[in-house]
Amino acid sequence: MSIVLESTPQSLSVLGGLAVFDELIAATRLREVTKGHLPKAQIKPRSTPFEKLRGLVLGFISGADCLDDMQKLAGDEGFLAAARNVSSPCTYGNFLRSFDKAEVRKLNEDMGDHAFRIRKAMAREGQDFVLDLDSTVPSEHGCHKSG
Repeated sequence: MSIVLESTPQSLSVLGGLAVFDELIAATRLREVTKGHLPKAQIKPRSTPFEKLRGLVLGFISGADCLDDMQKLAGDEGFLAAARNVSSPCTYGNFLRSFDKAEVRKLNEDMGDHAFRIRKAMAREGQDFVLDLDSTVPSEHGCHKSG
């Protein structure tokens, strides 16, 4: 991955850093992992199912808490530059509702496997992998000695 910073007379956006995440999406081959799991369009779409998924991922990274926030992000030049094609909240909602439940389960499995492959590729020799599923605050670690 190579990132080039250039000077520009255009206005800046705090979301300009999304370019890094866009490159990570490409580098981790998310398109290939999700291929076959995304719903097929019922009509000729303006954007592909993967572009919609990618837009939602970039939106959530940008702080979108709901689909309506995607409309707000569509007005940000940095987000538009990274996402390239932003759909309406209604379109995103229809896209999400069109997922088949069985396909969602399979996509979830494949994404989990993909995450472990990425983690394994990034791990240093002899480095432990810790998966902490305890979401309570504060997390407790270690062992308790009695008496």
